[in-house]
Order: sequence, then C-alpha cells, then structure tokens
Amino acid sequence: MSEDFVLRTEGLKKWYKIGGIFSVKGYVRAVDGVDVTIRKGEVYCVVGESGCGKSTLARTIMGLEEITSGEIYFNASPSTAKLLEKKGEKVHGTIVKYSELSEKGLRILKRDMQMVFQDPYASLDPKMKIWEIVAEPVLVHKLASKKKAREIAAQALEKVKLGEEFLDRYPHELSGGQKQRVMIARALSISPKFIVADEPVSMLDVSIRAEIIHLLKEIRDKENVSLMVITHDLATTPHLCDRIGVMYLGKIVEEGPTREVIENPLHPYTKALMAAVLEPSPENRKRRIEVPIKGEVGVPPERGCRFLPRCVLVDQIEGIRPMCSEKEPPLVGDGHKVACWGAKEVHS
Repeated sequence: MSEDFVLRTEGLKKWYKIGGIFSVKGYVRAVDGVDVTIRKGEVYCVVGESGCGKSTLARTIMGLEEITSGEIYFNASPSTAKLLEKKGEKVHGTIVKYSELSEKGLRILKRDMQMVFQDPYASLDPKMKIWEIVAEPVLVHKLASKKKAREIAAQALEKVKLGEEFLDRYPHELSGGQKQRVMIARALSISPKFIVADEPVSMLDVSIRAEIIHLLKEIRDKENVSLMVITHDLATTPHLCDRIGVMYLGKIVEEGPTREVIENPLHPYTKALMAAVLEPSPENRKRRIEVPIKGEVGVPPERGCRFLPRCVLVDQIEGIRPMCSEKEPPLVGDGHKVACWGAKEVHS
C-alpha cells in the first residue's frame, strides 16, 4: 500500500438499527460503502445536503462512532506509531487499521487527529478559561505539564491570530469568529497530522467566513496538516478545497479536483447542487434556473442507483432505466470520478 496518504477508507459503512427493544425493523444507512483517500497536505471537502451522512462519516473517522463494516487506514506519525507498538498495538510501518486497534490504541492514535465541531458556541465550556480549553488535548494526552501547556496554548492561539490577552478570558467574552479560532487553536495544540472540520463556517456571519476559510488554508500550508472539511455549501469549496467528494444518501457519487467538479459536474446531483448556488451577478436576477432534480430526499432503494427516484437524466437516455433500477453504479474514472450509468452517454 502506498504511503502518500494520511487517511483512507475502504467500503466504510455505518448503519443504525431501526426498531424496538426485541426486534430490528431495518437500518438507516448513514454511511453506506464510502471509499475515500485523503492525501498528505491536502484539503478534501465532503459536500452534500443535510442528512446525507457527511457528519456521520466525520464522526466515524474520528472514532466517535463504531464502524458497521469496512476499514479505515491511518498513516500515523513516527512517534505515535512507535508508542502504539510499545503498547502492543499492531502497526504496519506507520500505517494502522482501525479494526486492529483496541480502545486504548484508538485513544493514542488521536494524538495525530483532531476535530473542529460545527457549533463554536456550544463546543466551548463556559466555565473554562481560553488557555485551558486550548490546552485540554495536551493535558489529556499527557504531553506536557500544566505550566508548559499554557505556553503551548499561547503558541496555538498565536497561529490563529489571537494574542496572549485571550489566555485568561472566558468564552462569553469572545465573538463567534474568535470562538471558532479558539476551536482551531485547540485542534492545533498537539500538532496533529489530520484535522476534521465539520461545517466550520456555517454558524458564522458571512463577513467572518472568508477569514476562517483563509485561516484554514494558511494552517494547511504552514503546519503541514491534512484537512477534511464537511460542508453543505458548494460555493465555499473553490476557495478552500483541493478535491471534492459529493455525498448523497451515504455514498460518494462524484469526486475530483475542485475546479473540474465545479466547472464540469458529471453527476446529476452535483449539477443540482451547482444550480442551487446563488450567483451574485445582477444579470442573473431574472434568469430562470433549471434544477436537474425532482422530488425530496428519501431513503435509498433496496437495489439500483440510490439517486434514481430523483433523477431526471434517466428519462432522457433511451434504455438506461433497467440498468439504473437493478445495479448501483460504481465510482469510476481517472482523477475525476462519477457513480452514474448515464454520465458517459451525456458527456461522450
């Protein structure tokens, strides 16, 4: 296995049981066979509507949800890999498999990964000082004394453009943008290889969003960290992401370099997301926008393409419906990939 990645999932599934105490009536297939590779030093964005499984994917990768099936591989730092081996965990060079880690091993692995949650207002303990919040991962992983941890917190805050005057403040004294910067500083405090940011700007004013997006890019470049960004807003991706994975009902249906996906979307769902992005030009004010999608988000069919109930493409290509009804399309392509039986006919 090539080691130029920081994280890889293979056939990753996270299903939730539906039913009573004594019987299972079915499953919610929140994450349903996701194959994703995040390369060293890149920003990978997962895009999709609310309820498509983006946050569940993030939580499963972070070890906050148990895997139903599939595998997650993580390319640990040499120091973390060495510590895992010392504790009796199975390590392949520097690569670890989640299925082979104990709970203790997964906790050790979290030295290399951190998460920035969606809501900075709810994520900060109001009784803790800012330096205590930022230094918490350092103390949890026993990486430094309390005195040294405060110094590390000051350094982390400096990286997110917050000075030492913030160290002894409390969350209620900060603006929304400052709170999100504190959450990012907290993630940086242990120098992780990988950060998951779940909707990092959705709770912020529009005027502040650009600042946080710029900060995340700056952190990627200066700190040599890989980021996985969860977002429902396709409009923000060109300013932040190297590659995009478009998610629909638990599965990646299109993936590729950001500009290619934005300028030449192949999947009808991606086209619908693009059509929904507001264009600021006054010339478009009265232009009628055709959204290539029908119906509402439901549950994926038992077989066939999960997008079929909402697809308008299936009625435009002669003879394709039987294939779409019977067999789910795989995610295929070189660089720019799509999971759609009709994409080749439309773009050939």
